[in-house]
Amino acid sequence: MQDDGEWTTSEFGESHTGRVGVVLADGTEPDAVYLDAMSSGAGHHTRYWAAYDGRLGPRAAALRAACSCGWRGTTLYPIDWEALDSTSLHQTEIDTDPAINDWDNHIGEVEARAVPIPEPVVELLDRLNDELRKLAHDSPSPRSARSAACRRLPWTSATTPLFWVSRRMSRTGRALRRRSA
Repeated sequence: MQDDGEWTTSEFGESHTGRVGVVLADGTEPDAVYLDAMSSGAGHHTRYWAAYDGRLGPRAAALRAACSCGWRGTTLYPIDWEALDSTSLHQTEIDTDPAINDWDNHIGEVEARAVPIPEPVVELLDRLNDELRKLAHDSPSPRSARSAACRRLPWTSATTPLFWVSRRMSRTGRALRRRSA
């Protein structure tokens, strides 16, 4: 799915958000470009590839696939600035499909390594999460009530894998998978 230059899958969500990444002439990846909102004083940072045309930040030398998990595509897609003339990247017809395909291949590799948690366990964790939410909702101190209940469960120790699984589940509400990035 594409959303403002980023792609996600329903299965992996934010843990594997893809985008077209930028590489500078020296081979490094630049920081986000700051877009000033002029008089309001409230700008924002972006990593959208077309912002790297040299007008507001560094000038991209090449594009490649990038993922929020830290993975970067190994294939670079050079930008021919001479052919672009003085046109900004926003106004060009640069083909970003190869980078998108590289990210799709990365997601395929992630899916191949993912180990699904059995459905009965997912259902049990869903029920537990629902009950903890009810407890938090009915308690005068929701955070304390939820924390107290979790401390009573032996697998909620930060040293156990299930702690991180349950933490991810409560933060994302998404299907559970072993982290493989």
